[in-house]
Amino acid sequence: MKPIKYVIVCCVSALGFGALVAGFNWFVDPFAYFGRNPFGAYHNYETRLLKARMTDGKKYDAVIFGSSRADTIDTKFTEKWGMKSFNASFLGAYPEEILYLVRNFLTDAKTAIIGFDYYMFNSECRDIFKPTFGATSLKELEKYGISYYAVRHSALTVKKYLQKRPTLYKPSGSRNMYRQEAENRAATTTDYTRILNFFETGFACDYKLSDERIKIAQTIVSTLRQSGHTIHLFMHPFHPALHERISNHGQAPVFEEWRGRMKAAFPGIHDLTMEPFSKPKDFYWNDPVHYTKATGGEIIDLIFGSVKH
Repeated sequence: MKPIKYVIVCCVSALGFGALVAGFNWFVDPFAYFGRNPFGAYHNYETRLLKARMTDGKKYDAVIFGSSRADTIDTKFTEKWGMKSFNASFLGAYPEEILYLVRNFLTDAKTAIIGFDYYMFNSECRDIFKPTFGATSLKELEKYGISYYAVRHSALTVKKYLQKRPTLYKPSGSRNMYRQEAENRAATTTDYTRILNFFETGFACDYKLSDERIKIAQTIVSTLRQSGHTIHLFMHPFHPALHERISNHGQAPVFEEWRGRMKAAFPGIHDLTMEPFSKPKDFYWNDPVHYTKATGGEIIDLIFGSVKH
C-alpha cells in the first residue's frame, strides 16, 4: 500500500471510530449534556450539569435549590401542597452556582425553596468562581462526546439499565435514596466515623465566612423576587456530631456568626440548624451530614406551616 493511501486509510478509520464513539455517547448521554439521557441518571458525577440539563424545557410549579442536603428532599412532599416541583440541588453547591442556575435554567416555576448550608459560605476552601456548567464549548464537547470518561459512563449507564437497577436521580431531580434507606432500616449500630473523616479531609479546612457569598445569596433572592417568585428559605439542620466537629475545629464562634448574619440578611428564614430536626434520629444512622427522607418531608411541611416536630 502506498504511503498516501495508508495515511488516508488511517485517517478515515480514525474518523469512523471517532464518529462511532461520539454517536454512542450522544445516544446514551449519561450526563444529559446533549439534553437526551434516555436511559436515566445512574451516576452522581457531574450533577451540576445533570440538574441544569434536566430543567431545560420542563414545566413545574416549584424548584428546590441547595447542596447535597437538599438534594435528598423528595419532590413528592411538595405535591401534597399542590405543587409539582423539581429538585435542582447538587453536591457541594455554592451560592454563585445557584445564582447561575436561577439566571440560566429556571423556567416556569413560581415558587423557590432554598436550603442554605454553612459550608457553602466558606471562602477558605474555594474562592468565588464563575460557573460554566451547561455551557457549550470545544473542551466540553470533547469531554462529554469522545473522551474515555464519557465512553466509560455511557457503558456503565447501559449496563445498569439492562440490569434494571433503579436510577440514582428521578426525572423530578430527586435523589433515589433506596440503598441508604434500606441500610438505615437494617442498622443495629451507629457509626459516623467514615463520613466525619471524609468531612475532615474534604470540607473541614479553615473556615472564613465570605461576605461576598452572603451578597450573592441576597442577589439570588432579589432576582427571584423581581421575577415574581414566592420564596421559602431555610438553614439546614445539623447533627450533634457535626456540631461537635465544628467546635473541635474552633469554628463555633463563626458558625454562630453565620447564623446571625443569615437571619439579619433574610428576615423570616427558617433557622433549623439547632432545632427541631437536629436529633440523631433525624439523620441516617451512618451519615450525620444528611437528614433522612422523612425528615426532608417534615422540613417541607414545616416550611409550608402544617406540622410541628
